[in-house]
Amino acid sequence: MRRSLDEKGLTLLEVLVAATLMSLIIVGSLLLFDQGVRAWCWTEQEAEVVDNLCIALDRMVYDVRVAREVYFPDEGETIEVSNGTGTNPVLGIGVPSVGMVYYEVEYDGGMAELEREVNGGANRPVTTRMVTQVWVSRPSEALVKIELRGKGGVSVRTAAYARAFSP
Repeated sequence: MRRSLDEKGLTLLEVLVAATLMSLIIVGSLLLFDQGVRAWCWTEQEAEVVDNLCIALDRMVYDVRVAREVYFPDEGETIEVSNGTGTNPVLGIGVPSVGMVYYEVEYDGGMAELEREVNGGANRPVTTRMVTQVWVSRPSEALVKIELRGKGGVSVRTAAYARAFSP
């Protein structure tokens, strides 16, 4: 079959090839877009966990820095609280003009909430179901090291000196 020079238009094969290429481009673009949205959501969730853990860590460090006394619930030097049930005491701090401040971890369904109690009052949450593990150690009399681990394996840690510490 010969084509004459005055015939215009596309053959069926040309249309099918163009449609296939266009479909591949559209599907590829949608897959890249979906992957970008998923990465953005994951980053937002991780940032929320880090923010909550940093707030909790800052609160604990503030109390340690003004502490006159630092108590560990069991007389050991290192405490690791993870995958427990119920309420687990983490750290007791004697704060001038406030009294005793206790940090506890309340477990509920695999996730934990770090809570702060002042002078036997009600426990107030410091983090909201973000904590999975808490490590507290005291390498020296006035130094307290704290590490909080949250969802997704995100962790924050620091060390603080009890400035007003009197052994």
